Amino acid sequence: MLGRPRLVLAAVLAVIVVAVVAVGGWYFFLRDDAPPPVTLESAVATTRETATATATAAPSTPAPP
Repeated sequence: MLGRPRLVLAAVLAVIVVAVVAVGGWYFFLRDDAPPPVTLESAVATTRETATATATAAPSTPAPP
């Protein structure tokens, strides 16, 4: 038969395991950190900003002499 200290240790370990599993479940399944929904207007604006920045950027390598 398990002694009282071992039984307490087993109970504490069981509580810790349940707590870790609960926190992991919350972290991976329940928290809501999704990005905001995409709209057509924001997609077009981002595309225009990227195209403008690319068109006006200086060349990354100097031209050969």
